[in-house]
Amino acid sequence: MLGPLEIVVDGRPVEFPSAKARLLLAALVVRANEVVSADRLFEVLWGAQPPESAANTLQTYVAHLRTGLEPDRARRKAGQVLVTRQPGYMLVIEPGAIDAVRFERLAEQGRRELATAPADAARTLRAALALWRGEALSDFTYEPFTQADISRLTELRFAALEDRIGADLSLGEHHAVVGELAQLVSEHPFRERLAGQFMVALYRDGRQADALRAYRRLRDTLVEQLGIEPNPTVARLEQAILEQRPDLDWSPLEAARIPAAVPARPAPGVSGEQAAARGRAAAAERRWQDALECLSAADRDGALCGDDLDALADALLWTGIALGGDDLATARSAVSELAGLADVFASPAIRAAADTAQGAVLLADGDAAGAVECLSRSADLWRDANAPYERARARMLLARALHARGERSRAQGGLQAARSAFESLGAGLDLGRLAAFDTAVADRG
Repeated sequence: MLGPLEIVVDGRPVEFPSAKARLLLAALVVRANEVVSADRLFEVLWGAQPPESAANTLQTYVAHLRTGLEPDRARRKAGQVLVTRQPGYMLVIEPGAIDAVRFERLAEQGRRELATAPADAARTLRAALALWRGEALSDFTYEPFTQADISRLTELRFAALEDRIGADLSLGEHHAVVGELAQLVSEHPFRERLAGQFMVALYRDGRQADALRAYRRLRDTLVEQLGIEPNPTVARLEQAILEQRPDLDWSPLEAARIPAAVPARPAPGVSGEQAAARGRAAAAERRWQDALECLSAADRDGALCGDDLDALADALLWTGIALGGDDLATARSAVSELAGLADVFASPAIRAAADTAQGAVLLADGDAAGAVECLSRSADLWRDANAPYERARARMLLARALHARGERSRAQGGLQAARSAFESLGAGLDLGRLAAFDTAVADRG
């Protein structure tokens, strides 16, 4: 999916018999391990007015694809990859066989490593980015059914690129990335994190005046074209450069992402207790830097909404959940910091993030009952925070906890609710993960 659509079987690319067959396969790939109805496939192939022969023609395309996908399949034997499932068809494939899924896993791993092992993060993120062969699904750029996946994967690619540059800066490679950042900032003038990284690279390369000019260009662009000021983190970075603060200089001990080294300053009207909570979160191995940027932009009461809510959920919730799989000690520490923030800032989003991360850690610890309690509460809080995507992911985790506790019927109901939400949101990769878990539940009875 990370380039023109390509299917490889036993090292050989699959030949597509026609453009329509290729379009059909694309529609099945983006919903891998999920049943796609025949009516939906008619719409993909022919739009609102399919021909009278649509059903027979679809079956012909399916037969041709099966031949390419399973060249050694005996005649008249049921397919194991492209299978018939009422009311349509499903492409059954291991998630790791899809380059987009491998990329997402590596990108998440790299982001985790960035906090404490930037050299490992740089290698992991380079491996993730090397999977790309062009723009996502570049031969289906204008097809309506690919838009959600293309947008999601493109944003993840940018985030991984910014993380990789952050790792390079942490390793003292500021001179090496200056040219790359100059081009990226020129091509993407609204990406403030890139602009901040460019400012740091220039400053560390002995170009303080150029770093300040980079900030002014960013500010002029945002004010003139969008009517907004740069985010507080980048604004603080400009002040730090003006003051030539020593903590901007690179040292071999640096392990935090840039501009994480810029100390946060309490916003006007924020209490000392709130500022202390932010400071404690920053000390938790810098894992919550993105969350602090959101909190800095929040209003006097610490309420969050809109883009702030989405970024907070991504930075706190899913970093914590990923940690729950392989570093429980750090995950518990992170959850503790998140719970402290939830106690200070009266926001359903922060409380929901704290409860979901806590539920994930409890589930990894084998405490299914405690996980069910936390995740049930967090699903309700995500609803109150008007965050349907985060609520769906919490309900998927809740289904895992219910199944671990032996409540299989409730687990299946939770999976169905999560599936419906992901379908309405166009979250294809999450649907693939959910389908894999759903199959595992069914296999285990």
